[in-house]
Amino acid sequence: MNPTLFLAASLLLAPPTLAVVPVTAAQPVAAKGKPRAKPAARVVKRGQTLRITKGQRHVGNVMVLGGTLVIEDGAEVKGDVSLRQGSNLVVRRGSIHGVVSAKGARSVSLTKAKITGGNIEIEDTSKVIVSESTLQVSGGGLSFDDSSSVQLSDSSFEVTGGSVSFNDSSVVSLDDSKFSVTGGNIQVDGQSKLTLTDSSLTVTGGSVSFEDSTTTVANDSSIQVEGGNFTAGDSSKIETGKSRVTVTGGSVQLSDTSSIVQKESDIDVEGGTVELSDESTMTLEDSSVTVEDGEVKQSPRSKLHKRGKSKVKKRAKKARRKK
Repeated sequence: MNPTLFLAASLLLAPPTLAVVPVTAAQPVAAKGKPRAKPAARVVKRGQTLRITKGQRHVGNVMVLGGTLVIEDGAEVKGDVSLRQGSNLVVRRGSIHGVVSAKGARSVSLTKAKITGGNIEIEDTSKVIVSESTLQVSGGGLSFDDSSSVQLSDSSFEVTGGSVSFNDSSVVSLDDSKFSVTGGNIQVDGQSKLTLTDSSLTVTGGSVSFEDSTTTVANDSSIQVEGGNFTAGDSSKIETGKSRVTVTGGSVQLSDTSSIVQKESDIDVEGGTVELSDESTMTLEDSSVTVEDGEVKQSPRSKLHKRGKSKVKKRAKKARRKK
């Protein structure tokens, strides 16, 4: 046989050779200019404790399902933290950069902590204690719902581009703390109770509302609303002692059977009205209401009580001096 033909026939009849490639788990590959995929959430089950100690940094979400998450001095979590039934969160001088949500958690304790993220949601949580801490929410909201108990002392809350709500019989107390909302509202309803002591509540570009049988008590505190209204409806009750409510570019409005009792306190309204409608009641005890560039309106069934040295004053907007 012709050698060339023999070689060609041999190649055609020979079995193919297969290359052996080791099998490995698929790895996420980041395209150029795109961030790598986030790692899977760390899960802390009932009876377990995840402790992030000083100098450590956990990147990724953490889901606590009945266990305990502890973030110690100088440690941080860069991701969302989610607490479910019976879970605990303890942050001592540590930080969380992400969304924090607690639903049915046993306790949340923040001491000299810093939390920055898009939302903070506390629901059906037995006890939340925040001390000497800073909470910053940008582009989201802060909510306390469903009978949560929240105690805040010597702390500051800053919400930008979102709203704050106290709902469903939640009990929230602020002591020597600052609460500010920019570009959003503060809403207290659902038979919740809000107590302020030596604290300030500031809303810029939004309103403060009290509805549905809520109770709000402010002592040695200030409530400031710029570019929005201060309203109370349903049968909500507001009591102030040695405190000041200031509304600029908006109104103070009481409706339904709501009431406000002021003791040695002041209400200042600039560029708006003080309006008592329906069967609402305002009681002044050695207190004053001052309306500049606005008016006082009162419906026939509403009541305005003035006791002691109390006064209701209206004055025109101060004219600028001519040069």
